[in-house]
Amino acid sequence: MNIHFSVDDIFGSFMYLKKTNAKTIYDSFVFKTLRELHDEFAITISAYCLYSIEGRCLTEIPDQWKTELQMVENWLSFGFHGLHENSNYNNQSGSQIKEDYQKLEKEIKRITSHTQLSRIIRLHYFSGNKEVIRALKECGVAGLLAADDDRISYGLDRAVNAELRMNGCCMTEKQKWIFFGRISG
Repeated sequence: MNIHFSVDDIFGSFMYLKKTNAKTIYDSFVFKTLRELHDEFAITISAYCLYSIEGRCLTEIPDQWKTELQMVENWLSFGFHGLHENSNYNNQSGSQIKEDYQKLEKEIKRITSHTQLSRIIRLHYFSGNKEVIRALKECGVAGLLAADDDRISYGLDRAVNAELRMNGCCMTEKQKWIFFGRISG
């Protein structure tokens, strides 16, 4: 059985490494815990990032942990979550999310040496519209993780959300896009 685990808002863990001038990424409780989960359960993990929070930005993070982060690329990946803590893509344009995505991608590559972001992502607030989804596909994103509760994700209709809750995933015919939700059972 393959298990995939993900965590949002990893920005703070990078800031912690910087603030404490950590010698290793495992000085961070979050990175240490993720490694322990991987070691014990052989899971792969995606860490979803915001580009900035409260005026602080990934551009401030040094790349001194690049080699160590590169060594965990086989089980720890990073993905786009949004530009900042208030990002909501329900009313954004495709060009805006592309710009936001590329900003984060540039910094994650610089900080981690990872060659690409996670291809399955979760947008902040599960927000997005059809134009945003098309733009993400053009950026190489293959699918979106949906809410694991009754919230409507990415402007999908209620029937698609019900299918997500029942089956754990669905593909919309019009958008040719895969959404992943809660696994039932």
